Amino acid sequence: MKKERETLEILIANGIDKNYAKDIVLRACLSAMDDSEDIDYMDEVRKLMIRDLGDSVSSGLEILFFVGPTGSGKTTTVAKMASWLSLTVESSVGIIAADAYRAAATEQIEAFTKIMDKPCIEINDMSPAQFISDHPGMKQVLVDTQAYTSRENWSDYFTKLYDSFQNYKRKIIMVLPATGRLHNLKNMIDYFKHNDEVSLLFTKLDETDIYGEIYNIQKYSGKPISYVSFGQDVLSDFGPFKLHKWANALKMQ
Repeated sequence: MKKERETLEILIANGIDKNYAKDIVLRACLSAMDDSEDIDYMDEVRKLMIRDLGDSVSSGLEILFFVGPTGSGKTTTVAKMASWLSLTVESSVGIIAADAYRAAATEQIEAFTKIMDKPCIEINDMSPAQFISDHPGMKQVLVDTQAYTSRENWSDYFTKLYDSFQNYKRKIIMVLPATGRLHNLKNMIDYFKHNDEVSLLFTKLDETDIYGEIYNIQKYSGKPISYVSFGQDVLSDFGPFKLHKWANALKMQ
C-alpha cells in the first residue's frame, strides 16, 4: 500500500483533484493485479492518464468559435491558430472579429491579418455568408467572440452568433488558462457540456509548473483537448496538444 499512497500524494502534488487521483491509483492497482508480468507502476499511471485525456485536431472546412473567460488569451490565440494553420498546415483561413465590446481585440486581429495577408471582417460590417462567399478558398473561419462572463450576460449573444453560421460545419474551441482553476470555470464549462462540437485549448502553459488542473478540467468537462499555447510569440508558441509531453511534465518523483 506504500506505493499506492505515495502515488496518490504525487498526483495531488501535481494539482490532480483528490477524487480523480484516487480513481487513477485504483485503476493502476487493478491493472497491476491483472497483468501476470511485472509492470512499472508509475508508467501504468501515466498511461492511464494519457488514455483518459485523449487527443483531437480539427480538420476540414470549419467555422471555429473561440470562447473563453476574460484574460484567457483568446484573441491572441485566434491569431496564433491562424498563423499555425497557415504556416504549418498550409490551410487558407479567414477571421471574424465578433467582440464588439472590446475595441482593442478587434484592432489586434486587424493588425495581425494585415501582416499575414488574411481576410478579416468585423461581425457588424458584413454577413457571415457574404464573407465566406467572397473568399471561397478558405478552409477555416476563426471567430473571436466576446469574453464569457456569465450565462445571463452571454447566452443570447452567443446563440445568435452561433446560429448565423448554421449552414456550415461548426466547432467550438474553449480557450482556458492553464493557470485557472476548475471551480472558477465550472459555470462556463457547464454551459457547453451538452454540445458535442466542443474541444479544449489551454493557454499560458509557460506561466505555471502545476499541470494537474488540466486533467481535472478535462475529466469534469468530458471534452477532448485539441491545442495548447505556451508563450507570447504569435508566429510560434502554439500547437496540437501532445499527451506524452504533458504526462512527462508532471512531477512524478
